Amino acid sequence: QQAVFAEVDGLVQSALDGYKVCIFAYGQTGSGKTHTMQGSNDPDSWGLIPRSLRKILRESESMRRDGWAWTLRASFLEVYNEQLRDLLYGEAGDPPKLTIMH
Repeated sequence: QQAVFAEVDGLVQSALDGYKVCIFAYGQTGSGKTHTMQGSNDPDSWGLIPRSLRKILRESESMRRDGWAWTLRASFLEVYNEQLRDLLYGEAGDPPKLTIMH
């Protein structure tokens, strides 16, 4: 997971620099896309999402101490069988219905 994050670390830095960034994982069912993005609970096995958020939040604290104020908006979605799933939804119950518009 660390080696994969090292490949996209520059994209995370670009987001911190104010650019819009998208990381798109594509592949066959069972090929490890979700694991690559989410990882597991052990910080050594975290995927791209928690590693990216950790970097962003650490940098934001440093920037805040230097007088910066900014807003973070992030979306982490999975598309499977033309259904969207919010990977950040962590509440009990059914997640909100998301739709794909053509």
